[in-house]
Amino acid sequence: MFGKRALHWALPIIALVSMATGCHSRMVVAAKPKPSGPVPLSKAQLKAFHPNAAGAVMIVMFHKFEPNKPIEQGLNCPPAQFMKWLNELYKRGYRPISLTDFVENRINLPIGTTPIVFTFDDGWESQFKYIIQDNEPKIDPNCAVGMMDAFHLKHPDWATKGTFFLLPHSRFTIAPFHQLGFVDQKLQYLLKEGYEIGNHTVHHPFLHSLSNAQVEAEIGGAVKRLHELVPNLKIDTLALPYGSYPKDRKLAVTGSYGGINYHNRAVMLAGWRPVLSPITKPKVNPYNELGVFAAFRPASLDRIKPLPHHTQTAGLQYWIHYFDLHPEDRYISSGQPNLIVVPRMFESEVDPHRIPPGAIVQYY
Repeated sequence: MFGKRALHWALPIIALVSMATGCHSRMVVAAKPKPSGPVPLSKAQLKAFHPNAAGAVMIVMFHKFEPNKPIEQGLNCPPAQFMKWLNELYKRGYRPISLTDFVENRINLPIGTTPIVFTFDDGWESQFKYIIQDNEPKIDPNCAVGMMDAFHLKHPDWATKGTFFLLPHSRFTIAPFHQLGFVDQKLQYLLKEGYEIGNHTVHHPFLHSLSNAQVEAEIGGAVKRLHELVPNLKIDTLALPYGSYPKDRKLAVTGSYGGINYHNRAVMLAGWRPVLSPITKPKVNPYNELGVFAAFRPASLDRIKPLPHHTQTAGLQYWIHYFDLHPEDRYISSGQPNLIVVPRMFESEVDPHRIPPGAIVQYY
């Protein structure tokens, strides 16, 4: 801006202005700009937390929550057992995320924690029940939503996340959650608190026994009826009744009925195994591969049943025990959603095409 000669005359003027404004008393140093992207973890952090974005994630499948009935092969989870599991999972560093965030690989958790996905099938009253106290409806503290709310109040870092796969009408239910006067109130509450609503068909049939048109009527019809309850409700996940695919598997993902076009970003099976991370490579055989964990395929996601004994290989207690013995196999967060940290021993499992845009990968 100034030449040498001009600068010679300008310096006294600058000094006088500085003295007049008091600027001579201190030097202002610009703050260092904060990094705009993910920051690789230090050796100390890697050693302390052992992050692994290529590990496995448990998707748990719940049905009833009735206190005075047995577990019934995972179709009932007594409230005391559910609370026991919440405490066990929390102490071991598990934290709930939504099914959508898992499928879209938007896993944003504190460093060292492990995602877990909760799903609830059929819309039973014991999942979400109102009781009347002082002439006012209150959430039953022993229903699933009541227990999740209470646990969240005690542990704010345990989010109220989960997907409720609903039957608008079937031989099992007169309405979602069985209380006719509270259907709209319950659905609005779930959405406000961060839960998701999914599709479980209209009548809960074995889809493989139906024609293609009947399959579309079951899946698309459920979307239509749920939209009647909550207009513009986003319904793009499906839990297959009994884990049964239609004869044409593509209809579980996309189809149409009565002017309704449906497309499911996630299709859930019944209980078996944890699912590998969204960044891992797909397997060769998409529907019948063997192995400890299921491959990540959004159109075919395995789930785990809430079984209480560590010897029941399709059950939640078994897999909690398994990851206690093999912590290297579970997904462990880096603490930064765009930082993919993977141990070298799992490098060959990572699919570069599944790394989110803008993310960086750190191997160690």
